[in-house]
Amino acid sequence: MEMREPALVDLEKEDLSLAVEVRSLLAADDPGFLAEPAVAQLSLGQEDNPELLPGATVGPYCIAETLGEGGMGIVYLADRVDEQFERRVALKIIKRGMDTNRVIRRFQAERQILASLAHPNIALLYDGGMTDDGVPYFSMEYVDGLPIDKYCEENSLPLAERIKLLCEACAAVQHAHRNLVVHGDLKPSNVLVTREGKVKLLDFGIATLLDDRNNPEAQQTLLGLRALTPNYASPEQIRGEPMTTVSDVWSLGILLNVLLTGKCPYDLTEVPLHRLSSVMDDLSLPKPSATPVDWARKLRGDLDTIVQVAMHPDPTRRYPTTVAMAGDLRDHLAGLPISARRDNMGYRARKFIRRNRLGVGATVATFVVLLGFALAMGRQANEIEHQNTEIVLQRDRAEEVTAVLVDMFDVSDPIHGSVAGGDTLRVLDFLRLNEERLTNELSDQPDLNATFCHLMSRLYGNLGHYDRALVLIQKAVSLRSEFKESPDPELAGSFDYLGTVLDRLGKTTEAEQNIRRALEMRRELYRAPHGDIAESLNNLAWSLSNQDRNEESLPLDKEALAMRRALPGEHSTEIAQSLNNLASSLLYLDRLEEAEPMFREALEIRQANLGGDHPYVANTMNNLGRLLLDMGNLAAADSLLSGAIDIWTRTLGPNYPRISSGLVNLSLVAEQQLDLERAISTMARALEIDRAALPDDHPFVAQDCLELGRLTLAAGRTDDALIHLRQAHVYYLENSGPEDDETRRAADLITQAEERSDS
Repeated sequence: MEMREPALVDLEKEDLSLAVEVRSLLAADDPGFLAEPAVAQLSLGQEDNPELLPGATVGPYCIAETLGEGGMGIVYLADRVDEQFERRVALKIIKRGMDTNRVIRRFQAERQILASLAHPNIALLYDGGMTDDGVPYFSMEYVDGLPIDKYCEENSLPLAERIKLLCEACAAVQHAHRNLVVHGDLKPSNVLVTREGKVKLLDFGIATLLDDRNNPEAQQTLLGLRALTPNYASPEQIRGEPMTTVSDVWSLGILLNVLLTGKCPYDLTEVPLHRLSSVMDDLSLPKPSATPVDWARKLRGDLDTIVQVAMHPDPTRRYPTTVAMAGDLRDHLAGLPISARRDNMGYRARKFIRRNRLGVGATVATFVVLLGFALAMGRQANEIEHQNTEIVLQRDRAEEVTAVLVDMFDVSDPIHGSVAGGDTLRVLDFLRLNEERLTNELSDQPDLNATFCHLMSRLYGNLGHYDRALVLIQKAVSLRSEFKESPDPELAGSFDYLGTVLDRLGKTTEAEQNIRRALEMRRELYRAPHGDIAESLNNLAWSLSNQDRNEESLPLDKEALAMRRALPGEHSTEIAQSLNNLASSLLYLDRLEEAEPMFREALEIRQANLGGDHPYVANTMNNLGRLLLDMGNLAAADSLLSGAIDIWTRTLGPNYPRISSGLVNLSLVAEQQLDLERAISTMARALEIDRAALPDDHPFVAQDCLELGRLTLAAGRTDDALIHLRQAHVYYLENSGPEDDETRRAADLITQAEERSDS
């Protein structure tokens, strides 16, 4: 009651007629009306619905303790207890009494948003479900960390390290923006830092999907209240306008100010909700350097500007993306000019001097001695300066072109790009239309030409067009060998990928030579553990395995896995690749019991990080399916193999080469299920795909012919069997010799078919 009169006085200043009407209504109604804030009523009726106690179970999870409570949900620390695997999670459940249809839809939207995001700096969604009483929940990665501002203070982080942490947060937010998600509640408690110093973004509870902005319901706020944190919300968010990506840029600007100065530039926590908008409009934002902190002098100039641009009241004048903001922060740390400041000669000169204090000091001393000579050479110096300026302009222009086109390629890449399940026809058309033009236009820039050749080769390879991928990666290697001195990181990368493409084409000896060269170069360049070394170890092991040299590939797989586990930061997708390949080597060595848990761990990691419809998920499903086939679990093998083929077909098209490996395995399943016709048709489809994608002398084609010949012979089709068996026999005789097991096997089957045909 005591707060009513001051609120009415404030209202009179803003709208006198409205205030008069409110007073008349209050006088005519119950004197207890609005005796307490309406927000307090939200908790009524919930006292008999306490939070879950430790030991309570929700689905497969057991509650350990309560972590926190928000507007619509409670977050618990919980452990998975269904004996499938152990995992500690953060479990979010709607509060009892809050489970209205509208709140549930908002909760489910948050769950869907998290499911669409896979980034090392965003807490992962694991799964979701319903409690016994019909309330939705979801489990996500438990982040044992501190709010970013507390982490900086408790660890006494220097200024540069604080800025680097914010750049990590910018990267996470940009990933959300690329997936059309605006977070909408960026504040320290939602940006945690782990003990290892890794940023993790949490709580998409009030996030907005950009493609839902025209949906009236999506723009409504829970229970008529605006879901926001006043000190971090952008002006447009406070006004109730639709949020955009630059709304998150504002919040990141506030967060940067907090990390630089230790406090928010203003305090709106005590301002009534109805006055937030007008108060925000009247705010004056002080520069960070005006705050009395030890490093205030270092905040003047660039950092003041970055904060002010990020927090500009006009959204159109803020940084357009978090990438732009993080780019300026990194340029500042490197002593380079930032894009947000006017690019005049004095500014660039100051940046240069700060980067080169010792050199500039020595130059000044020398300049005093050589002043007369410098004056005499002034005209020549001006000409040189003009030439240098031209060089810088050309370099900047090339870098800009590279950035745009590299981004175009990465977005289009159906496996590594940001568009899940990219349209393979459009990617292929894009390559065919632009390949010759791009390489010709860059003929006088061998470095850029090599970069594009490598990128285009990778795209062709991921689409299964290995012949074209080979031509382009060979060109990249040739170009880089001409102007780069070994060892060189980019040259090593091209040799490594050249080996990978050769391996796909069955040229295993050449593949091994090139990958070994890349590995040797990378061991010389880097100190282990290093991701590039692990990549070459992984690829070399795979090449050896394809040559049936699994005893040699096994230690390389183990070294790659150990190295990736030892790398700092999040490398889960790379770890999954090493687990998958190590398990494959064990499978080929008939060490099935050791291989199975590794395949399952790799599958779980890939599904959690990449989603259920990613080609890499299909790769592991195919391998696990083959293992279960060898273990005699035909039903499970059939399901996994069919699922892998379906994912490959939907994401990369019906003729993607990897589909043939799934079909070969599925044919073996059908044969053991005594469905010979299904086995034959499935193997015939595998041969069709391999013949379209691979050269005629590829070992996969020979293996398909041998197996199809064996199956058609078993079905009594001797003429068809002889055609396939003779093709296989020619290959093995020429490539493996008359004493090879496969050569003899093909010859024996030919003899059987000829005897049956004669009879």
